[in-house]
Amino acid sequence: MEMRANESSTHCLKGNRRKSKETPSFVSWNWPLIRKCTFFVFISGVLAMCSIVVAQIASLPKYCNPKTEWYQGGVFYEINPTSFKDTNNDGIGDIRGLINGIEYFANLGISGVRLNSIFPTGESSSLRDMRPELGHLMDLKIFAHELNARNMSLLLDLPLQQIIAKSDQHELIETVGAALNHWIHQGVNGFYLKGLVSIEKLTKLSNCLDAWKSIVGPDRVLMVEESLMKHTAKTNLTALLEHVDLVDVVVDVKVIRKR
Repeated sequence: MEMRANESSTHCLKGNRRKSKETPSFVSWNWPLIRKCTFFVFISGVLAMCSIVVAQIASLPKYCNPKTEWYQGGVFYEINPTSFKDTNNDGIGDIRGLINGIEYFANLGISGVRLNSIFPTGESSSLRDMRPELGHLMDLKIFAHELNARNMSLLLDLPLQQIIAKSDQHELIETVGAALNHWIHQGVNGFYLKGLVSIEKLTKLSNCLDAWKSIVGPDRVLMVEESLMKHTAKTNLTALLEHVDLVDVVVDVKVIRKR
């Protein structure tokens, strides 16, 4: 009796394993193979992601040196040419003296030279003329070329006070724009626009800077005085700085002596 009961139980168990019409089809799938394939795909995906991460890390730059414009972070040497070298023995420094000192500038490791006081004074003076005692226009063109050949730039101070005082917006834009074009053709790489603080209306100032920046382009710079920033409302500074590349900030350095 016990033997028959066991045979009957075994028969029932085997019968339960048989596929009936109501049994889902996936029951008969090759699950051992499916598990192996799934595991292989999972491991392959993990390895692929690890490889991508390693490749990204390996391609990262070793130094964090983002690309900057040529005038950012550089040192500029401000010079009054009359106080530099004198090449014709008239007691006044000249542009040829600057040319003769080109290697001196190169050895300083500076980014550029900024010239001031090269324009004649007086009511009839022009922003396209140079003081005759400094030399000829070709001298300045040669100086700019020699600087550029040594990866240095030439910036020029433009005193605008007199022109601003006697010109309306259109005349101011045209006069200064013509001067910018003139000096750009001589190889000048940037301009320090002095006296803009005397332009009272912000719209006039913004229009002028917009027109002048379109003339010099993105590769040349426009510099303004710090006082212009102080006389401009904070709400208008953003619009103003859109047309300016550099601001001349005077730093009051106090020497503290050790007691």
